[in-house]
Amino acid sequence: MKILFLTGSLEPGKDGVGDYTTVLAGECGRLGHSTFLLSLNDPWVTGPLRQPNQLRLGARMSWPDRVNAARAFLAQCGPEIVSLQFVPYSFHAAGLNFALPQILSAIIGHRRVHAMFHELWIGAHTSAPLKLRIFGFCQRKIIENTIRKLDCRVIHTSNPVYIRLLARYGLDAKYLPLFGSVPVTTADSSVARADNKVLHLGMFGAIHPEWSPAELFARLESLGNPVRLTHIGRIGPGESLWTDLTRRYGLKVEFGRLGERSLEDISQFLSSVDFGVSATPLSLIGKSGSVAAMLDHGLPVIVSRNDVHFRGIPGSALDSELLIPVDANFLKRLTAAKRQPPKPRLPKVAAQFLKDLGA
Repeated sequence: MKILFLTGSLEPGKDGVGDYTTVLAGECGRLGHSTFLLSLNDPWVTGPLRQPNQLRLGARMSWPDRVNAARAFLAQCGPEIVSLQFVPYSFHAAGLNFALPQILSAIIGHRRVHAMFHELWIGAHTSAPLKLRIFGFCQRKIIENTIRKLDCRVIHTSNPVYIRLLARYGLDAKYLPLFGSVPVTTADSSVARADNKVLHLGMFGAIHPEWSPAELFARLESLGNPVRLTHIGRIGPGESLWTDLTRRYGLKVEFGRLGERSLEDISQFLSSVDFGVSATPLSLIGKSGSVAAMLDHGLPVIVSRNDVHFRGIPGSALDSELLIPVDANFLKRLTAAKRQPPKPRLPKVAAQFLKDLGA
């Protein structure tokens, strides 16, 4: 099968969806399929950048130029199916590219289309302010129009909440879990822990300003162990929050920053800490690539937020015993938690992806 993967950016290490797409395409290629990559709104290049089986189109190019270049690339590749790897903000700074359905239709033509929604519209949760609900309404219309304009045959998304939200508008999506984009570089990720040693927590990737670890730190304090929280990668919009946390909790928690590192360094880090910590809400934990990387490494993950809820959508059962919510059973589950051998989910996810496309 010939598959062309279309996304916003393909800059290695700078775009989570781009990294996911590159890894998935590579695995499909390893399984004998012909794969191609196209980034349509890439802020890391100034113009067309052509590489073997790949074309990256700069965000500063005019849309007519991008459409023409992309159409020529598809004509040369001749894919049987186009896989749209979608995040609203990949194609517009505010997630409001109203012309996107027409742009994609002009590029793809009558080819079969698959869509993977890594994120949907904002403002769908119960406590969303009016401004977010308005923006979200517009983003939802763009998504609906895109799916219908392209006549998407298969729709995937990474968590049950998104499946339910899409179903409200007559869009049938299937669950496709994420895999980690950080290859496991060590065969043994088991770390022995003693009751009297420092409890080493690790975070990886962007932190959003809404995150508050107050309840987590309060519960950990009751264990009596010194706590160290180390972050690796880019914090993104949470930079000022991290600075504030180090000032507020610096006497109780030891904070550390490793910054951007190689994939090998990240893998070693995830293999060395006692627990991962996620700042993604419990209801949307399936959309976190950072959590997927931790789970691939057999690392138990503390889910420290449960403040985002959706009207009419009950909480979903967690799909891994390694996920530990900060709830009434938190300390019991934490003390009983054990690392598991690393088990990358990429082969299984790629097999399901190809099976669904073939069907």
